[in-house]
Amino acid sequence: MRGWIDWWILWGPILEKIPSQRPGGFIATMKTACLENDDRGLTVVEVLVAICIVILLAALILPTLARLNVRSSKIGCANNLKQIGIAFRVWEGDHDDKYPMSVSVTNGGTMELVGSGVVWRQFEAMSNELNTPKILFCPDDSDAKRKQADLFRSDSSSPASGTVLFASDSNTSYFIGVDATDKNPTLFLVGDRNLTVDGVALKPGLHAVSTNQVVGWTKECTCTGEMF
Repeated sequence: MRGWIDWWILWGPILEKIPSQRPGGFIATMKTACLENDDRGLTVVEVLVAICIVILLAALILPTLARLNVRSSKIGCANNLKQIGIAFRVWEGDHDDKYPMSVSVTNGGTMELVGSGVVWRQFEAMSNELNTPKILFCPDDSDAKRKQADLFRSDSSSPASGTVLFASDSNTSYFIGVDATDKNPTLFLVGDRNLTVDGVALKPGLHAVSTNQVVGWTKECTCTGEMF
């Protein structure tokens, strides 16, 4: 019995002074101490430390998330251009190794339409190969006047209400190099539309660019500079 009393006395001072050596007295004192500890709020210093930690974590994480978002847009845009390039290859395989821009309209191409500077008609000629017009729109295109199309006109015999048809240059984010051929791989076939030449942004239409001119991109899309 003496040893049991000594054990309770030995641990007692860690919590509170023990008014009694009886087990009941010690247990009552321990409960009081625990309740007092539970009711204690955070000090001002602890709150400030917690706020500083949250701010520090936000400063470290948010820039990383922003970079991941830009990288995701670039990957999406590059994937679109890759699929468009494949569509061009498939189309030329069925048309004597020529792209639509080099094939007459009567034979399914767009040769006579090139001079108009209209881009969407070049893509529409490959609607079967492209499968969907959604890949003709950059995931990060910030131009509010442009809108991603849902269907090509050839696939829209009875479109649902609200369906956007691919029917204008406002439904695509990319340009086409109308003189591109497999025989000259240095020429650009397709790329982001927000081009600049010698620092001047190009307007929609047909443009001639020479080898001594500097080509760049505006910041209209975060995934600028992608070409195929």
